[in-house]
Amino acid sequence: MKTTPDTPVRPRAEQELYIENNYWQQQSLGSLVSVWRTQFSNNVALIEAGTALTYAQFEQRVLAHSAGFQQLGLKTGDHVMIQLPNNLDFVISCFAMFHLGVIPILAMPAQRESDIAALCDLSNPVAYIVPNNYLGHDYIAMAERIVSACPSIEHVLVSGNAPATAPFTPLSQLASTTPVVAPSIDPTASAF
Repeated sequence: MKTTPDTPVRPRAEQELYIENNYWQQQSLGSLVSVWRTQFSNNVALIEAGTALTYAQFEQRVLAHSAGFQQLGLKTGDHVMIQLPNNLDFVISCFAMFHLGVIPILAMPAQRESDIAALCDLSNPVAYIVPNNYLGHDYIAMAERIVSACPSIEHVLVSGNAPATAPFTPLSQLASTTPVVAPSIDPTASAF
């Protein structure tokens, strides 16, 4: 069956039953960060190595990255390939995209060039997020080859040190203090 943005995730009757029984919350993933901050503000949300973020700090970083993504020109409905290990940059970037309605295309760090190129052909991402190096693999060199093969990619965002040339931007320089007005995201919509 071919899917479209109007294809329901579940049959309407099943959706209504889930909503009626409160199994399916009427919230988008991007809206949950502020809910969690309200409920658990000073509790620890994430830990990586020696860094712990409270829910309030997590929300601040998500909003800053959302603003940075928006300043790069990312908008609702855009696809972004993200190939990071499970770390703070991964979680913050995903929730920043959810906040904007940007659709993350999740690639595992173990996937290599042929897999990423195939995913790019299917999704036409406007950006690609990678580590600079992970478990001995040079993602910068791979990203250069992917960008040359995938003309839709305008930005390569790097967790760690990045080349000082376009299209590379370090994720650490992405954060912005410019307020973001988040679009209204329909939590029942499919992400296509």
